[in-house]
Amino acid sequence: MVDFIFGTKAETLKKIKPLVKESLVLDHLSFSVTDWINSKEEIIKEIIKFFDTDLIAIRSSSLNEDTLNSSQAGNYETILNVPKNDIHSIIKAVEKVKESYTKKGQPDPNDQILVQPMIKNVILSGVVFTRCHNTGAPYLVINYDDMSGKTYSVTGGSGNLKTFTYLKSSEKLPTNPHLNKVIKLVNEIETITNNDSLDIEFAINDIGIFLLQIRPLTTLKQIDPFLDENLKSTIKRIKEFIQTNDKKFPNLHGYKAIFGSMPDWNPAEIIGESPKPLAFSLYRELITDSIWPLSRKKIGYKDVGYHPGVVSLGGKPYVDVRLSFNTFVPASLSETTSEKLVNFYIDKLINNPKWHDKVEFKIAHTCYKFGFEKEEQELQQNNFSPLQIKEIKDSLIELTNKIVNNHHTSIDQELELNYSLGNRREKIVNSDIEDDVKISQLIHDCKYYGTLPFSKLARFAFIGNILLTSLVDKGVVTTDEKDLFFRSIRSVATEFLETLQEFKNNQITKEDFLKKFGHLRPGTYDLCSKTYNENFDEYFIITSIKEKNEQQIQFDFSIEKKTIIDNEIKKEGLDFSADQFLEFTRKALIARERSKFEFTKNLSLVLDYCHKFMSKHGFSKEDVTFLEINDIILFSHKSKSINEIEELKNKIKKSMTNYQITKALRLPPLIYLDRSTEYFHQFDSQPNYITNKSITGKIINLSEHKTTEDIKNKIVLITNADPGYDWIFGHNIKGLITKYGGVASHMSIRCAEFGLPAAIGCGETIFEHIRKFENIELNCGTNQIKGIS
Repeated sequence: MVDFIFGTKAETLKKIKPLVKESLVLDHLSFSVTDWINSKEEIIKEIIKFFDTDLIAIRSSSLNEDTLNSSQAGNYETILNVPKNDIHSIIKAVEKVKESYTKKGQPDPNDQILVQPMIKNVILSGVVFTRCHNTGAPYLVINYDDMSGKTYSVTGGSGNLKTFTYLKSSEKLPTNPHLNKVIKLVNEIETITNNDSLDIEFAINDIGIFLLQIRPLTTLKQIDPFLDENLKSTIKRIKEFIQTNDKKFPNLHGYKAIFGSMPDWNPAEIIGESPKPLAFSLYRELITDSIWPLSRKKIGYKDVGYHPGVVSLGGKPYVDVRLSFNTFVPASLSETTSEKLVNFYIDKLINNPKWHDKVEFKIAHTCYKFGFEKEEQELQQNNFSPLQIKEIKDSLIELTNKIVNNHHTSIDQELELNYSLGNRREKIVNSDIEDDVKISQLIHDCKYYGTLPFSKLARFAFIGNILLTSLVDKGVVTTDEKDLFFRSIRSVATEFLETLQEFKNNQITKEDFLKKFGHLRPGTYDLCSKTYNENFDEYFIITSIKEKNEQQIQFDFSIEKKTIIDNEIKKEGLDFSADQFLEFTRKALIARERSKFEFTKNLSLVLDYCHKFMSKHGFSKEDVTFLEINDIILFSHKSKSINEIEELKNKIKKSMTNYQITKALRLPPLIYLDRSTEYFHQFDSQPNYITNKSITGKIINLSEHKTTEDIKNKIVLITNADPGYDWIFGHNIKGLITKYGGVASHMSIRCAEFGLPAAIGCGETIFEHIRKFENIELNCGTNQIKGIS
């Protein structure tokens, strides 16, 4: 087959028009810049005569636009809704397009201008990439708007944007007939052009689907020839895994499996959606394999036995949400009611997938809350009997009372365990045992003196937050009072900023600062993420360090308000006072952050010792990230041979190949059907807005800028809400937006403490949309994020 030769935008549409059957190409006119200069009046007359619509679009069609080597997408002007019979408007629009060529360098006199009719009664419009533009993976990524009725909302960055991902090798078609038309259009155009890496703009009305523009994806220079087949094979194995696990399990309630990247222990937030093997395996070892369910059992929830909390789907971490729901069931609840309750949670999440990162607040009943009448009514509507509802309510009251009243353990006891971690760590580090032995001992201590207490304290903090929020929902406490309560908490983050300010004022040395905070790194589990010790000068620009607030906010609820809260507590049958509850909540939030800060010291040392030990055997830092922690531990527990070293090198090589597949793999944030591994909508997450403030400013995406430029007075975008990003709060930033993160995540707590406007956990669709803009408006009062062009 002879390759299709792409020309200008106008030439390509003219060439493909007689060849397509699955789509329509609008009649259009085109002319060169030279033609316009020499024959302006004749061209205007032809435009008025040629088109029978009232409105037209005047678009760029440059010679260096939409070619195989250069797309220049968005570099030149397009003027829409130009009145066809208004000569002045036509001239103004053409001149604006022509001037955009000049602004981008020396224009070619043969550059063209394309004129098309505006399409009426648009049902759906958008852009489809026929491969992922950054990985080359064989997916159709369809960004579309089916609400505004405009043809330009997706390309213009406005409208109600949706994203649909479709594996090209899938044998199934989606149920949406409009998306099926797009898929058929793509298949035909790929065949005609003999090119499967395209960027296609389209619109659909009641007449059919219109092909508005077609260009090669120039971002893809070279695609792994084995990628398509490897990805297809990986998805097949994921589907088999889902089918195998989609059944009843012993010791687990719930009729079906459901997997999510953000519920409960939210791995996408902590280790990222595509972590390397070392980071993934450490997260499982330290928290999700056994510590997480063990911690819940020890404070009054169900004993689920051994069942890994996080699974690997093609290398991507997913929480076993059914297990998560089981670990939220009070131990005192009967087996029959527990089964029905977990099934209710599963169905509720499937029907409300946008709450996947808020299951503790929106789906599961993890403790008692004020105003439980709404929950009782919902349970009744879902066929729970009055006796079952009473049993659930009583078990939650009992659980909450015991936790707040220190029945199982106390915040102080767990912190004491956590503090002992420091003494044990110092002894290990200062000992003369080998580095590989230190790794094992640091991991053991990190689990039982670090992440186990942390897991309990994190649960306590959630319970305090849920209780306080329910008082706000009931109108007992105001939103302002809740915000002031959080801002009055002096956590390790406040200490961090104060210590940084002391360094700026020459009250302490850099060494003093790093002794406290040097272990932190933006990727807590990532060996290649540099610690503050390693990269201080990049993370901290002295002149940009935020000035200390004059005074820490002091806040306590009034005696009158505490009396009202006391009355609410008694009315609900809870067995503690307002003072006791508020002190529990305050201490739990502080202890959670302190505990996390302490256990990450062990984790950081484990990473450093892994590199130090493995480098003696010829492995680089990057190599080590492609091994699992057990590979390193097992290797350290035996005499070394050339064969064993070669086996590890081969494993690293294989892991590197698999990691490319993991990065190319696209999966939805929630999986409960095997078909969703092949096609899915990227549903919008509901961001967690912090404060009620509204700000407008320039954005800086730290995913693209690995270290700080000058982020002062900018709205910062980061993918993960990782504790190691605390350095950004030292730069007087204007606001924060994260792709992942929950309502009570690390960054949510930080921003509430500092009164910083933030949108935590926007999800992929919103995050990818706003990053295209230079300036945005973040309105936390109205829960809106808008791009400003």
